[in-house]
Amino acid sequence: MFTSSGNSKVSQVENKVGRIIVVGAGYAGLAAATALMSNGLDIIILEGRSRIGGRTHTVSLSGTNAEAGAGWIHSPQGNPLSQLAEASSVKTSSFALHDIYANLQLVDCSGKILDNMKRDRIIDAVNTLEDKLFETFKLYPSSQTVAGLLDAEMKKDEDNELSDWIKFIVLTGFEADLACSADEISVSNYAVDSGYSGQDDYVVGGYSNLLNIMATGMPIVKNSVVSKVVQTPSGVEVTCLNGRKEYGTHVILSVPLGVLKADLIEFTPPLSPEKKKAISQLGFGAFEKLIFVFEKAFWQSEKEDIKGILLKGNSLFPYWIDISVTNGKPTLVSHITG
Repeated sequence: MFTSSGNSKVSQVENKVGRIIVVGAGYAGLAAATALMSNGLDIIILEGRSRIGGRTHTVSLSGTNAEAGAGWIHSPQGNPLSQLAEASSVKTSSFALHDIYANLQLVDCSGKILDNMKRDRIIDAVNTLEDKLFETFKLYPSSQTVAGLLDAEMKKDEDNELSDWIKFIVLTGFEADLACSADEISVSNYAVDSGYSGQDDYVVGGYSNLLNIMATGMPIVKNSVVSKVVQTPSGVEVTCLNGRKEYGTHVILSVPLGVLKADLIEFTPPLSPEKKKAISQLGFGAFEKLIFVFEKAFWQSEKEDIKGILLKGNSLFPYWIDISVTNGKPTLVSHITG
């Protein structure tokens, strides 16, 4: 068990706290349940899927583990996930995204691999542009999109081939990070600061190692998709699609934003206008992974340690990352967004 952080920003709840129903067994739900149980409170966790973990999902492929969901701990210094891993004696190791771009293989529309000189010229131009955007993002309104700004910047460059590569790399990177079209990404994303620092880490053996420790001793009921949450004179009644009903004094919802947007849970009384507005205005994207484990790392050579591959002529699978360091076998994963 892990102790609560004692965050003073958390507001006090109304009414006496008795049994608490936590909806969702991802990291948010498990973290909430951990804090409650460590303070001696009675809880139950309802999970709609047949597995726990939410957006994290460690899968077994060819005798090794790979992350079908979240794969990194970004900015690990000061990050609560890093602290949780340390407290759980779960090892983490460095795997910086910066290293991927520094050791990137570029393949043009004809399938030809660009030579190092041409690749380095393109990557240098991309870095220069991104440095400029980091320095000037405050000059643009929040409505200014990354795609729109790139179009304007690229019109200034007379080298069309270089401009096409710069635009392709920057857009692919943004869309892979934020899981949506660059037409929907504000330039103000350059200003996002997590408050943590450091290069990226991964969880050795997969996020499941950390997840299983968190879930130990937790009263989790799987395959229970919540369909109704009703406030009653004595507390709250939660109904699942399978007919299961749970009763408590309070409920904590940690369901995906898409569930709330689709109105898949009926609330009585209805959610407040403020909450409905927040749900409607928040965005989210679709993100999938395609993972291949090979007998040999055919993309590697004696001269270079290729960490990633960008395929300019493939609109569906343009972005591939070598994650072999995370599982000990030659493995490529493609990030698919949109």
